[in-house]
Order: sequence, then C-alpha cells, then structure tokens
Amino acid sequence: MWPQAVIFDLDGVLTDTAACHYEAWKQMAQRENLYFDRSMNQQLKGVSRMHSLEIILRENGREGTYTPDKMAFLAGWKNEAYQRLLKDLTRQDILPGIAAFLDQLQNAGIKMAVASASENADTVLERLEIRNRFDYVARAKEIKRGKPDPEIFLTCAGHLGILPKLRRYSPLLPTTPRKAKMTVICGNFPLFLTKPRKPE
Repeated sequence: MWPQAVIFDLDGVLTDTAACHYEAWKQMAQRENLYFDRSMNQQLKGVSRMHSLEIILRENGREGTYTPDKMAFLAGWKNEAYQRLLKDLTRQDILPGIAAFLDQLQNAGIKMAVASASENADTVLERLEIRNRFDYVARAKEIKRGKPDPEIFLTCAGHLGILPKLRRYSPLLPTTPRKAKMTVICGNFPLFLTKPRKPE
C-alpha cells in the first residue's frame, strides 16, 4: 500500500553536501581566527546558518562579541563559499537508489516534499536535476524553529495537503518525526505520511 505522501530530508538522503558545508565553515573560521573541527561541525547539522554561526562563536568563547551586521556578513560569506563548492555538484551526486525511488513515487502519483533547513535546497536540487520531482521544498526563512522541532515537517505536510490529525508514529523512531506524528521508514528518512491504523 502506497503512502499518501513522502517527505525527504536533503543531506544524507537525496545527496551528501556535508563536505561542502564543512569546508565552507572551516574557511569562515580561519578567516576569523576561530577554531573549527569535524566534531564541532556535528553540532551544525539540521540547524540554520545563523544558529550554526552562533554555535561556532559559543564554542570559541566569542558568543555575543559580534554585532548583528557582522554576524549577517559572516553568514553570507560562508554561504558564498558553500555555493562556490556546489558548482561541481551534478546528477551523479544523487545517492544510490534515490533516483529509481523517486521514479516509483512519481509514477504512483505520490506527493513529495523536501524538509531541509538549508536556504540552498532549491539550488542543490536543481544541480541534481530533480527539483521538478517535488511538490514542495521547505523555505528556510519561513521556518521559525529548527530541528529537532517538528515545525518543518508539519509545514511540508500542510503544503502537501496532509492534515496533522492523519499522522501516526512509532515510539521507536527519531524525536523530530515523532513530534510531528509521522511514520518513518528506512532509517531516519524519508517520512511516509499515512492514515493512522485502527487499534488492534
């Protein structure tokens, strides 16, 4: 039985741009004489660019020392570095099995969305040549609360026309989807949205 809709995360599911993010943040940190390593980078997954910058400054004991204008400049500088690194991204960078899976879902008429906190999600999907597969891609600026808050998933679900009361979930699944009352299959993502089962 096909689900009503599927919501995908971007990084680590459709493709992997983690190396690009890491390198861009590292370049920014070097510019500002800040320490940054892969362990610190783990804290930045799934959060906004500005929040990521705040984490880096906090870890360096520099929290609150930059003006809002300087913060905006550095966040923009990192994004420009990231976009330069994305220029080499192609359809060959779609993760194994994803292209065929998208074909199956599209042929079955299943609605699809991407729940990514990245403001570059559309750019990445365009470079992968799969943007037209999705009915909705989350807009980072419209999301007020980052993961693990379920807002981004509920926003996607709303745009797909799936009412929150139709979600069900397993208590064994990750926190964010569970809060949105969504079913998760195949590890953390994608999210398969389905009507709740009748009590057994």
